[in-house]
Amino acid sequence: MACCLKTLCCLCFGCICLVAVSVGGFFVWVAHLKLPEAGIASIEIKTLKLETPIKISVYSSLWINNPNGWPMSGTIEALDANVTSLDKNNESSRELHIGVASLSHLVKIATHSNTSFTVELKEGIALSEVALQDRLTTDCGPRSKESTTKIAVQINNAKISIWKHHVPLEDLHIRFNATIPCPSIGDVKEVTVASATKDSKNTLALLVV
Repeated sequence: MACCLKTLCCLCFGCICLVAVSVGGFFVWVAHLKLPEAGIASIEIKTLKLETPIKISVYSSLWINNPNGWPMSGTIEALDANVTSLDKNNESSRELHIGVASLSHLVKIATHSNTSFTVELKEGIALSEVALQDRLTTDCGPRSKESTTKIAVQINNAKISIWKHHVPLEDLHIRFNATIPCPSIGDVKEVTVASATKDSKNTLALLVV
């Protein structure tokens, strides 16, 4: 995480250097910058169908708090996150791929702002179809006692723009894990909505804009 953070800071400050007029003034200004914080507000299973082919829609609500004033603002233009299923009872069990979530629209990060946005996976169909179906049936099926399942959302790549400069961010490996309640299973085994809200104190450095 420290490596990711240093990389993001370098990218951000590199863009600022392009327009810095005074080197001395630039370093004085940088010394007063505050590091933006980011975290996850909730992970929701919007829909879940356990019958073959299984379908699941996962929405992750994220936030970024930018405490800095002008000119520290920018836009998140794209973001890709792998969504996987975890075994809530055995950490050594393999992760099962569900799909890739992405932004539904551009996210503008203004100065002195706390911005929320959603990363969406709509009706992902797992490559590990049988294994995922077995796990979700065990976790969320009618015989489940706890009716919870564990989901991981890992942000790998993003693209941001700062002052019309487009900056790709790769190999971020920013990860959120959460055990969330299963939706109620209806006649057609399709449900809406289950969510888990995480403590806002659980913060991570996500993007520096």
